[in-house]
Amino acid sequence: MGKGIAAVHAATAYNDGDRADFPNDEMFRALRVDPFLLYVAQHDAELAPALTALAGDLSARKIALVHGDVSPKNILVSADGPVFLDAECAVYGDPAFDLAFCTTHLLLKAVWSGDARLNAAAAALVAAYRPGIDWEDAEDVLLRAGKLTAALLLARVEGKSPAPYLTDPDHKHIVRDQARALIRAPQPIDALVANWKRT
Repeated sequence: MGKGIAAVHAATAYNDGDRADFPNDEMFRALRVDPFLLYVAQHDAELAPALTALAGDLSARKIALVHGDVSPKNILVSADGPVFLDAECAVYGDPAFDLAFCTTHLLLKAVWSGDARLNAAAAALVAAYRPGIDWEDAEDVLLRAGKLTAALLLARVEGKSPAPYLTDPDHKHIVRDQARALIRAPQPIDALVANWKRT
């Protein structure tokens, strides 16, 4: 899966034709930036500067085609590899978002289920994605993805679109506490995943 996501990003990186074909900035902002980043910033004075800066960077960075909704429910497995569905908010933007968005889903489900295999799946996703980064320095992408993952994790307990399965207050605390710490002290996504605690 990580290899497939990276392949899309690599194939479309710095391509003016692809950029012109996906002028969906307003929709991406409405569906992703505002509810996941800016809504939380408006309700959290301490983290507002970091989240607002992250939102601004995400909106301004134009590197490759971003699916915008890479999550397990939107991926079909075929003989030729993964098929990504439901791309209504696809935009030409920061590829780190797709990696962060999918990783967020896996880490949230790891807390919800307590299943270590989901931590391993998140690590495998990042490990498969990393070798495909050829459009910029990999460390830059992984750090931005780590920052976005931390913000998205917090948004799924404090944002406009909370994860519906995270109903246990203890699970919410586990996610919230780790996410807030990671926003204050960002880590590259590979380190974030390696240190993620389910309990």
